[in-house]
Amino acid sequence: MPARILVLEDDIVLQEILSTALSSQGYAVDVTDDGVKAVQMLRGGGYDLALMDYQLPELDGVSAARLMRDGKHDGERQVKLIAVTASAVRLEERVAGLSLFDAVVQKPFDLQKLFVLVAAALDDPARRRSQDASQAAWRGLGLPGRPKAVAVPPASREQAAVLDLYFDVDDGHDADLILLTEMSGTASLNLVRARSDGYLLPIVDLTGRLGDAADAAFGASDLASWTAVASALHGFAERRRKLSPSVAMARDVDTRLLAYLFVSGRAYAPTADPNDPSCMRYPGFFTPEFQLAAERLAHRGLLRRRFADRFHACASCDSHRLNVREECPSCRSANLSDIAVMHHFRCAYTGPETEFKVGADLVCPKCRQYLRHYGSDYDKPGHMLVCQACGARNSEPSIGFSCLDCGAHTDGDAARQRDVFAYDLADHAITSLTAREPDLIANPVREEMLRLAQAGGYASAGLAVAQIRYGARDRIIKARGERAFEAMRRLFVENLRNALHATESVVTDGDIDYLLVADADPDEQARFLSELLRHAGEVLADDVEPRFEMMDPPLKALAS
Repeated sequence: MPARILVLEDDIVLQEILSTALSSQGYAVDVTDDGVKAVQMLRGGGYDLALMDYQLPELDGVSAARLMRDGKHDGERQVKLIAVTASAVRLEERVAGLSLFDAVVQKPFDLQKLFVLVAAALDDPARRRSQDASQAAWRGLGLPGRPKAVAVPPASREQAAVLDLYFDVDDGHDADLILLTEMSGTASLNLVRARSDGYLLPIVDLTGRLGDAADAAFGASDLASWTAVASALHGFAERRRKLSPSVAMARDVDTRLLAYLFVSGRAYAPTADPNDPSCMRYPGFFTPEFQLAAERLAHRGLLRRRFADRFHACASCDSHRLNVREECPSCRSANLSDIAVMHHFRCAYTGPETEFKVGADLVCPKCRQYLRHYGSDYDKPGHMLVCQACGARNSEPSIGFSCLDCGAHTDGDAARQRDVFAYDLADHAITSLTAREPDLIANPVREEMLRLAQAGGYASAGLAVAQIRYGARDRIIKARGERAFEAMRRLFVENLRNALHATESVVTDGDIDYLLVADADPDEQARFLSELLRHAGEVLADDVEPRFEMMDPPLKALAS
């Protein structure tokens, strides 16, 4: 992670020169001309060094430096301070002026000498030795040096200082891996994954909570974790080289999931995660759209599906986090007591033990005889459940579910069962992902593409394919039922067909509709498709929230 430098300077030209020059050396530079603000920024943390002009109105560099030094707390990291002045003599005349600074630069200054001075001020021998040791450790595991990493969410200053010992942390686009620094980062992880160079990187867990959903976990003191990270990097890099270039740059969810599974060398299998309402987490991508993609790909034969687990789902919010409990069959209360059943031999009365209790004695509630001897006066042939809420007696309880997320109650017999599956790449998918010309298109779409190519001459011009999905699907089904949603979907598709040219088409395959249109400039095409979807949905009773994602099928290869 680059060192952060604050430039306190009121000369606009000099501000620009220093900022540009220092940035060219890889430093992160901020600029201010206000001494008071500079002190606040430096005390706020995050800076390694400050270049401070001696002569400033109101609060000059010396006064700002004194406030910084006097206000430093024990154990707080010392910010390096360099004075910038046109007269070192006048600076020295100030009481303790020179002692406040780690170095002094006199105007006009030589930029190369400034670079040397800044580098020397930032040099930390102990830290450099630690970085050299980790560099050597990574090289011993077959890597060129410290892996380049992007932290998600961005590391705090304290985290960055530690991570920089082991990784080359940056937010650039040439990272080797993604570091998950907090569990909250699973949301912002999607932003990194959305980049063309981000979805084929291994996720390295620093929280210790992601489990098998991460590609590796890292702990500085855990030598095995260093090996695991290096192994993941080697595996990802080797398999990335085998991917077809068009697959590696894919934008659609389906192809990206297939490519990730191939590059990671693992199954798309759920692991337990009590922090998520679904109680599970799949690897690589942490949004439901990829789970839906896995089902589509299984339907197309590109993934093999196998049973993983079974859950019961809340009928109200669909959560899997349910409290399973024994309940009264009459009132559904869980306040049940398990009470022994007593049988009086002489009068044959049978009832709960509580009815026989009279103080410390046992008295038959029917004939009022005292019961003194177990086995000759009475026995206890079993137990019964007594509801403390309604008083009902039952031999067996009912089973009920109470949702831990929304509080809704569901009877055991009425609860929906939901099977969860793991997915493995099919042999055909592996062959296609590594082929020079991938063939990952659903059969109905492929057939329609070839028909349009022959009818419209797209074999040379190209045909673009967009996947259409509906963001409001679950909401509409929950409110109106699946038949109502499918009716709106059919009307939406009909509107699309009516708006297309004869050489364009819409194909339905499972829960996705595919829009086949003439290839065009990406920006122009995005505007056209957005307007087309908006127009097709205007007459519907509800907004189905259509979204499109472009696929990258090479029609010319298919047509040939």
